Amino acid sequence: ARRVGVERDLGHVEAKGRNRNVVPALAPFEAAGRQRCHAGWAAPGRAAALVGGKIMGSNRSAMNDFVDLGVVTSAAEGAWVELTFSAPAAYRYVKFYGAPTTYGALAEVELYAGDVRLSGEQFGTTGSRDDSGNTFDRALDGNPATFFESPLPNDGYVGLDVAQGHV
Repeated sequence: ARRVGVERDLGHVEAKGRNRNVVPALAPFEAAGRQRCHAGWAAPGRAAALVGGKIMGSNRSAMNDFVDLGVVTSAAEGAWVELTFSAPAAYRYVKFYGAPTTYGALAEVELYAGDVRLSGEQFGTTGSRDDSGNTFDRALDGNPATFFESPLPNDGYVGLDVAQGHV
């Protein structure tokens, strides 16, 4: 699979004083202060739906006060979208927020600290499009053959609470 890169100088993740760098599965930790994440692997036949999607961070809760860390500007079928950003702030909650009218369609999102894939309490939009069973946890299961679609065309999201103790 081919990787598509999108460069952004925007953010990193930290939980209770411990850095949680966001980097991709297939790339090493680059340098202090630079982080990356796989913004997503498109649901089958839905690469265009990733464009306009965002990686966002918050310290308040899994629902409130999110800021944009990076925006997907291009995507290709069968390829990871990779966002790279610097560290102006620290965030406990990190999520992929789908572009408008896309049902938040997303096959996979991955967050890493160095070469360690982050784990944590998963959160996301409840339900699935047409009650199909394509719930948010499918975008966090490590399997790009499964995918998430929100029950509504707007405001679909999938994220992790990367609080201390979740690696």
